[in-house]
Amino acid sequence: MADWYENYHTAALNCLDAGVTFGNLETRTPNGSYDYRDPLAWWSCYDRTAYPSSCIVNDENPILIDFGTPKPCNTLKIDILTVPSARLDNLKIQYSANGTNWTDVSSLTRTGQVWKFTEVSARYWRSFLSGEGNATVVVTSSGMTGSPVTLSVPVESSDTADIVADKIKVAIENNENITALYDVSISDTDVILTAKAPASNVSNLNIALSNGTCAGLTAVSTSANTIAGVATVKQQEHIYVTGTIGTAGNAAVVVTAEGLANSPITLSVPVASGDSSTTVAAKVNAALEENADITDFFTISSANGRYVRLTAKTAADNDTTRNISIANDTCTGLTAIPTSTVDYVGNPGTKQVETLTVAGRVSYNWSYSLYYQSLPTRDGQSFGTTFFLGKTVPGLKFTEPPVAGAAITANFAIEYPFKTENNLLRFTYSIQLQRG
Repeated sequence: MADWYENYHTAALNCLDAGVTFGNLETRTPNGSYDYRDPLAWWSCYDRTAYPSSCIVNDENPILIDFGTPKPCNTLKIDILTVPSARLDNLKIQYSANGTNWTDVSSLTRTGQVWKFTEVSARYWRSFLSGEGNATVVVTSSGMTGSPVTLSVPVESSDTADIVADKIKVAIENNENITALYDVSISDTDVILTAKAPASNVSNLNIALSNGTCAGLTAVSTSANTIAGVATVKQQEHIYVTGTIGTAGNAAVVVTAEGLANSPITLSVPVASGDSSTTVAAKVNAALEENADITDFFTISSANGRYVRLTAKTAADNDTTRNISIANDTCTGLTAIPTSTVDYVGNPGTKQVETLTVAGRVSYNWSYSLYYQSLPTRDGQSFGTTFFLGKTVPGLKFTEPPVAGAAITANFAIEYPFKTENNLLRFTYSIQLQRG
C-alpha cells in the first residue's frame, strides 16, 4: 500500500461535505450542461445542480478540510489538473488543531505535482497557492545616487496593503541613497517620501510598485506629487540713491523689519557738500555695516554705484513691513525715497512630498478546474478526483536478506475499503521480492 488512492483520507470525502470548503466552489454558479466531477471524491461523484466548471482557491478561500478527528498526513498529490508553473513552488500546506492557528508543514519537497512532508497528525488541513514573494519598488529622483533605485521587498501571503506599506517603508529606510535626500513615513496604506530640505520641485521623483515575484498587489507606475517642492527665497530690498549733496550735514536712513532688533533703526549718515549719489550710497553702506543689529539680520551688498541693498540672512515668509528709506536730515540735495523696492519676495520654501498608495493584498487566485469528460478509470470506475491528501506508506525493505526457505509474513491495514461497481469489497496489495 505504498501510494494507492485508498491511502488518502480525502478520497472518502466530497466537496459538499460539512467539513470541507473547496475554494469558493459552493458559491459558484453550477454548470447545468455537463456532469462536472467532484475534485475530492474518489468515486464517480457529480451533480449538475451543484458543481461549477471551476472555482477560485486562494488564502481567503483555501481548500479547507476538517477530518473530524486527527489524521496522519505526509503527502499531498494533485492529479490531472496542471498547477500553474509560475506558482508551483508556492503551494502552502498547513495544519491546525483548532482551525484557527495554522502551521506550515515541515521539510516540504516536491516531485512533479506530489508534495512530501514530515508526517503530522491533525484534524484541520488547508492548502492554497501562496502569493508570497518579493514586491518590486523603484524610487527615481534626479540628484539621488544610483537613481533609479530598485528594492526587492519580501512579502507574505495574506499581507494586506497597510502591512505591505510598512515593509516598503523599512526597505526604503535601509537604503542610504534614498534616505540621504528623503525622509520616509507611512499613513495607513500610503508610503510617503518627504524631502529633507525645501527645494525646487523634482519633476521625476517617483515611487513605482509592481508584484515582482509576489502576486495580488495593484501595480502603481506613477506616484502622487502630493506637495510640490518650492525653493527657499531670501527677501531682498534696495533703494537707488538720487541727488547731489548741496549743504553738508547728515542724511537720515531708516531700516525697518519684523524680527529686527530695535526696529525701526535710524542711522545718521554724514555727507559732504558735492557728494554724488554714488558717494552717498557708499557712505550709507558703510554706516549699515557698523550697526550690529542690522548685520546680524541682513547681508549688505557690496558697493554697486547708487544702490543700497539688504538681503535677509534667513529665508522666511515675505515681510511686507520691511523697508529702507532715505531722506535729508541736516543736509540738502537728496531726493527722498520713503519706500524701498523689493528685489525678491521672501519664501521659506516647501519640502516636496511624494506619495505611493499601496492597494490590493498579497494573494494568488488559483483557477481550479473541474472535469467532466475524458476521465481516468480504475476497475471500470470513472472518476474526476484531482486532489489527494493523506499518508503514503513506505514499502517494506529487508535490512538483511531472509534465510533461504524462510516464510515472509506481512500485515496490511487500510482505512477505507471501497466498493467496486459489482458491490464487492476490493483490497489491493502487491509484494515485490528483489535481491540486493
